[in-house]
Amino acid sequence: MEKRILGIRIYPGLDFDVYDLTSVNAVLCYLYHSATASTEGTNTSILGFIQKCMEKGIPVFVASFKSREKGGYVTKNEILRTGAIPLYDLSFESAYMKLLIGVNQTQIGLSEWMTEEKIGDM
Repeated sequence: MEKRILGIRIYPGLDFDVYDLTSVNAVLCYLYHSATASTEGTNTSILGFIQKCMEKGIPVFVASFKSREKGGYVTKNEILRTGAIPLYDLSFESAYMKLLIGVNQTQIGLSEWMTEEKIGDM
């Protein structure tokens, strides 16, 4: 496991500026139960953090989405519009391990690896 990921559990007042993205190959943000997070503030907006990651070429995966549910909070839709890749029906631990394996394997593209419900035989 040479490539590294950053796993973040979202919480109120989270300051995204404390994270060093220098040696990060992918990011997992585990959102609130409603698949949302703060979208306001200079250092506390997940939108700004996702944009910063994207500018550095670091893919961002967001989890806590339930069964491709529709609707929800406006902030959920704002997060999805950033280009972050939603993960469905995964706990933080499962999403983290799936991403860790996905970023370190070379047979399947990372986005495909993370969004496939069944990977099949490798």
